[in-house]
Amino acid sequence: MTLKGLISRFGMLVSVIDIAFRSLKLGVYVRPAKYRKYTPEFARLVIGRDPTKGLTLTQDEAYTLCSSVYAVSGLEGAMAEFGVYKGASARLLCDLKRDKKIYLFDTFRGMPNRKISIKDHWRKDTHRDTDIESVRKYLGNYSGVYYVEGEFPDSCANHPELEQARYSFVHLDVDLYESTLEGLNYFYPKMLPGGRLVSHNYNLKDTDGGDTPGVKEAFKDYFEDDFIRVVEIAETQCIIIKAANST
Repeated sequence: MTLKGLISRFGMLVSVIDIAFRSLKLGVYVRPAKYRKYTPEFARLVIGRDPTKGLTLTQDEAYTLCSSVYAVSGLEGAMAEFGVYKGASARLLCDLKRDKKIYLFDTFRGMPNRKISIKDHWRKDTHRDTDIESVRKYLGNYSGVYYVEGEFPDSCANHPELEQARYSFVHLDVDLYESTLEGLNYFYPKMLPGGRLVSHNYNLKDTDGGDTPGVKEAFKDYFEDDFIRVVEIAETQCIIIKAANST
């Protein structure tokens, strides 16, 4: 067998082992992630991620963010992320936002313990290993990035310019019932028709990354009879596209 053939077979073996491991861990078959939608530009963004900033956002979930930002590129509104942590997904959004403003909402000191309720399966004192200085440094090469530091939504009072802000894209990644409901109450009315809202960990259950039933419950309580608007998509995410007649 030629050297090229040996390398090819070794690559196939590694792929099979990876698929088997992930399938056993999740309890379902995981197919190789090779799709036409994964362009070289998208591959560059994914490969360029810093693993020290967190990799809980899967490849499919990263693609959802990318495709959504592309889809709303013709809208005038700003972008927002509520739940920034170390800035992993914010970095991806900054790479794609072009000249749009992006507002990043977080305590930058960890999850607020007082907002962890019986609706949430989450331990206290989590996500404390971050700070606003390190996130600013990580995103320092991007313009139009604005930080809203503190406990949401009270933190918004320190930024009067937000009263007039309208959004074309919003990413929620806060894991808790109360925080998710507060995010929906604040952002959804401010979204432009055609704008997109994506939530991470909408369907996360019993994994090393947590268990977040409160997120889904918050969406159900906010949309109530209009819950049909919420579309469950890849991995843990859901997405909503703001309709012209929505309030």
